[in-house]
Amino acid sequence: MNSSLEAFGLAVTGCADQCGAVRFNDPYRMLEDETVPVRRWQHHQSDSGRDKVHALVGTDRLAELTAELRRHLDTVPSGPHLGRHRVGADRRTVLDRDTLCWSVTAVSDDGDEEIDWLVPSPDGALLAIGVTAQGDEQTTLHLVPTADGRQYSWQHGPIRNVGSLVWVPDSSGAFLTKGLGDHEKPLKRLHHLDLTSGSLTMVPAPEAVASARMFVQLSADGRLLAAASTAMHPRVLGILDRASHTWYLGPDNLDGHVLHGDFVGSRYAAVTSLDAPTGRIVSLEVSDIATPARWRELVPASTSVLRALRAWGDRLVVSELREGRPALFTMDADGAGRRPVPVPAGVAVCALDGSPILPAADPPVLPDGRALVFTGSEPSGSVRVWRFDPGTGTTRALTESRSTLPPLAVERHAARAEDGHVVRYDTIRLATLPPDAPLPHLLTGYGGFNQASLTGTHPGPYAPWLLAGGALTFAHARGDATFGYHLWRDGRRAHKQHTFNDVYAVADHLIATGRADPRRLALAGASNGGLLVAVAITQRPDLFAAAAALVPITDMNRLYRERFPETFRPEYGDPRVEAEAAWLRRYSPYHNVRSGVDYPPTIIVGGDRDMRIHAWHARKLWAALVDNAARPEHIVLRVHERAGHLTTGRDAARVAEWLGFLMAHTGLGGRRSGDVDPG
Repeated sequence: MNSSLEAFGLAVTGCADQCGAVRFNDPYRMLEDETVPVRRWQHHQSDSGRDKVHALVGTDRLAELTAELRRHLDTVPSGPHLGRHRVGADRRTVLDRDTLCWSVTAVSDDGDEEIDWLVPSPDGALLAIGVTAQGDEQTTLHLVPTADGRQYSWQHGPIRNVGSLVWVPDSSGAFLTKGLGDHEKPLKRLHHLDLTSGSLTMVPAPEAVASARMFVQLSADGRLLAAASTAMHPRVLGILDRASHTWYLGPDNLDGHVLHGDFVGSRYAAVTSLDAPTGRIVSLEVSDIATPARWRELVPASTSVLRALRAWGDRLVVSELREGRPALFTMDADGAGRRPVPVPAGVAVCALDGSPILPAADPPVLPDGRALVFTGSEPSGSVRVWRFDPGTGTTRALTESRSTLPPLAVERHAARAEDGHVVRYDTIRLATLPPDAPLPHLLTGYGGFNQASLTGTHPGPYAPWLLAGGALTFAHARGDATFGYHLWRDGRRAHKQHTFNDVYAVADHLIATGRADPRRLALAGASNGGLLVAVAITQRPDLFAAAAALVPITDMNRLYRERFPETFRPEYGDPRVEAEAAWLRRYSPYHNVRSGVDYPPTIIVGGDRDMRIHAWHARKLWAALVDNAARPEHIVLRVHERAGHLTTGRDAARVAEWLGFLMAHTGLGGRRSGDVDPG
C-alpha cells in the first residue's frame, strides 16, 4: 500500500459503500476530507510531483516553455465581458471610445486577483467590475467611477458572491445574481442594487428562479426582467413583469434542451432546441413562455446550428455554426431581412473570453449603437476585436493579435465509432509539415455540457506543441454540441459512454491512417475533458503514450458531494438513484483502476481552491493508480495552491508542467522518460 499516505498517518481502509443497488469499495475515502494530515500529505505529494516533472523535462526547458506560453496565454483584449486580467490594488480604468475596450492600469503579474467581467453603466459614469481572488470564483463586485478610477463609496462596500449584473436604463442601480452567503450557499438569487438609497435587496421570486450559475437580462425600458441559467444548460427560468409584479416561469420540459435569447420590445426572442436538433429561433409573449404551442417561429431549423442571439436596436444578431465554423448574421425582429456579418477569411468568431469553447448563453457580440463589435481569432493569430459598420457593410480590426504563429494547416477528418456514429475531428499542424507524416500527436476533447468546440481559433496553451513540430487533434465527441443539440443529448447521462467511445475511435483512426504512432500519442483534457482522460486511461490504457487529466472528475459514485450537484445531475446523473448509479459505476475512473495494469504516464492536476471540482477527485485517482499501476513512478499528482478550476489552465508555469510532461513522454522536446529516473 501507499507508503506516502502512511507517513502522514492516513490509513488505507476497506471502506465499503453502496449507491442505489451498486456496492463498491472506497479505500481512499479519507482523501476527500480537508483535514490537516490530508493537506500536509497533498502539499508533500504535489511537491514530489513537481520535482518529478523538473527531472523529466529539465528545469531549463520548463523555463523556456513558461516564457513561450506567456506570449500565447492572456492574449484577449480587455473590455466589457472580454477576458480575464490580473489586477493590483489600484483598479483605475480607462475607456477607449474607438475600440470599446476598457484597460485596467496597475496590472500586477503576481497579484492574487483576476477580473471576471466588466459592465459599464448606460451613462458611462460607473464601471461594474467582477473580481475573483485566488481562483475561487466567488466574484466580488466593485463599482468604479470611470472619471478617476477610485472605488465608489457607498455604505455596503464591495458585494461578494455575485454571478452577473445588468444596469437599469437610467444607471440608478442594477439587478444582479448573488449567493445568500459568501461561500456556503452556491445557489444564486436575484437582487436589486439601488444606488440612490444605498440598498441591496433580494427580489421576491419563486423557488425555481435560482441556479448556481444564473444571469439576468432586462428589457430596454426596464419593465421586464429575465433570469436564466448559464451556458452549460441555458434556459429561461422565469420572467418578471416589474409593473405588475408577476412572474412567468419557463417551461418544465427543457431537460436536455435550450431556450435563451433577449428582449425585443415587450416580446422575448430566443434560440431553442425544442423540436429542432440544430436549433430554431422563436418569438413569444412573456405570458406564453411556458406554452411552446403559442410561440411564433422566426427561423426554422436548418443544417446550421443556431447558438445564441442578442437584440441590436430593432434587429437581432445571431451566432451560428456552419459545419463547426462560427458565423454571425443579423435580421429584423420578425425574422425578415437576414444579412450575414462579413468576417475576414480565416477569422473565426470566438467566445468573448477568447476561449475555443463557445458558450451558448452569450453570443460573442457587443452592440454599439449602429455598429457591432465582436471578437475573432485565427489559428495563427490570437483574439482581435472587430467592428462591423452596417452603413458601409465593412468589418475592420480594432486591435492587433498579441500572439502570432507561423501558418498552420487545419484539416477535417472523420472516424467511425463502434456503434456506427461518424465522429468528426480536426487536426492542426504547421503548414510546412507533411499532412500524412506520423507526428507526435496530442489528442484533446471536451464532449459535454452543450459546449461547442472551435478549432479555427488560436491554439493558446497548445502553441508550443505545434511550434515544436507536433500535431494537435480536437475530437468532436458526442456530448459536444458543435454539430447539433441532439449530439449533446447523445453524450450525456445514460449515453455518456458514447463520449469516450468517440475519442477512442479518433485515436484508432489516427493510428490506422498512419498519422499517429501510439508510442507518441498523448491525451489531454480539462474539467469534463479531464473526466474523459481519466476514463480513457482506465478503459484503454494501451492507446496512449501519456496523459494529462486536468481538474478532473474521477469518482462518479460520490459526485453528490460536490458543491454544485444540481449542475452535474442533468449531465451525468445522480449516484443516489438506483438506475443512474449503475451507469455511473460502469465508467467511474476511480472505481475501474485494476491491479497490475500498465497505465500510461499520467499527470493529474487540481487546484486547492477549485469550487467546481474539488481536488479530492485528483487525490483519490492518484492514490488508486499508484497502488495498482505496473509503473507507479510515472503517475504524477500536482495540486496547485491558491488555484481554482480555471486558473490551473491560465498560468504559464502551471501549463508548462503538464505540457512539458506530455512532450517529454512523446519525444517532442526535452528529455524522454527513459533518460532519467523519475522516481
